[in-house]
Amino acid sequence: MSVANACLYGTLFSSMELQHIYATLLVKRSIPLKTVLRGALLVSRDRETIAAISTPLGEGAIGIVRISGISAFAVAEKVFRDPSGEGRRRLKPWGVRYGSIVDCETGEYIDEVLAIAMPAPHSFTREDVVEFSCHGGVAVLTRVLESVVKCGARLAEPGE
Repeated sequence: MSVANACLYGTLFSSMELQHIYATLLVKRSIPLKTVLRGALLVSRDRETIAAISTPLGEGAIGIVRISGISAFAVAEKVFRDPSGEGRRRLKPWGVRYGSIVDCETGEYIDEVLAIAMPAPHSFTREDVVEFSCHGGVAVLTRVLESVVKCGARLAEPGE
């Protein structure tokens, strides 16, 4: 299969392979940019939803837990509650929402957060992304991440 066809049909490549392929295609202009980007989006849509702590642990007052992938919004809405604590709160794209994170199995309160939802393809990774800005303690960030994983995301591997 040619590289152009692979991009058209969303063949799965490693992230390093994708970077090389897209850079090559854009430099050579062998296929239009729109096709390359559509191929990147198709590839990313086949991936699982991942989650990770994206700030250094114990270094600051604020820590960020990031969820990325096709189910990012659904997973985030399972753990994010409105300020009254009454129920789930839908995340609006590009809006900052104040609320709390709860354990999705027990409903136990974990932390107050600000949530930002960034829909595909208008995020850095071109995937749906939700970021929770939490208090920066190791215990809090770990509990938020555990809750997100319980709700359907998987832990991100190094480099993802």
